[in-house]
Amino acid sequence: MPFRLQSNLYYQLTGPAAILCSLRPHRSEGQRAREESLSSNPEFAPLEIEVAPFSNRLTRFEVSNIEELCIHYEGVFDSEAETVEAPTHAKPVSYPEDPEVLPFLFPSRYAPSDRFSQVALELFGGIESPFAQALAIEDWLFENINYLYGSSNEGTSAEDTFLQRQGVCRDFAHLGIALCRALFLPARYITAYCYQLEPQDFHAAFEVYLDGRWHLFDGTRLVPLNALIKIAVGRDAAETAVASLSGNIISTGMEIYVYHEPESDEAFYRDFRDELRDRNQSLVLP
Repeated sequence: MPFRLQSNLYYQLTGPAAILCSLRPHRSEGQRAREESLSSNPEFAPLEIEVAPFSNRLTRFEVSNIEELCIHYEGVFDSEAETVEAPTHAKPVSYPEDPEVLPFLFPSRYAPSDRFSQVALELFGGIESPFAQALAIEDWLFENINYLYGSSNEGTSAEDTFLQRQGVCRDFAHLGIALCRALFLPARYITAYCYQLEPQDFHAAFEVYLDGRWHLFDGTRLVPLNALIKIAVGRDAAETAVASLSGNIISTGMEIYVYHEPESDEAFYRDFRDELRDRNQSLVLP
């Protein structure tokens, strides 16, 4: 399924600065670039960096002697989200054998799962299936957290969201991750471009490791689950920031546009959680 992606980041500067941005989508067998470009206006030479173990693609700009800056990304990506049989028979595990999964069991800056042990057991401890627990957490987020733009900031943690009962997509993801990890379900944070999100913006969701695959969950239910084009993966937002700034620079805005590539004759069929549940399926991003 081809999608055209565009993003612009705008900055104001009063001196030399550096920007580390994460705008280029993840590359995998199921998420392939047809074309892409990343540039700045005024023009500065980018340094492209790929970060192990998940191959997050970062770009660094060092800038000086300017007052305003725009960083522009544009690409066309084929993204084939995979619907699979729901892992209803997945069994609880102790520490997974895959060492890459281990970090996603532990508390992190925005998802202090060690502080949710009692709450998670009270809310979801009576559910036997790990997949059913993850679904129940997603349902609980949708039913109990109010999506309210501007209700949180870059310092808001899962604890804050749980107490305030409001947040934006990153807050839903952090709380979902904290609750999953408290139940010994490996969970990780993703950033993504998102088709059909209104208003257009970057989006955050979370994935849970079940039966050897990372299954997608999104407590906001703002968009179809198969509408996400993955940018980066991490333990929480601290490891997947769209832009990290240093020096004499402030953000003045951003623009994001995601289109179903008009050259394609392939229709886009939306997969929301209810449709997947009716078919006893789950969704895995490439």
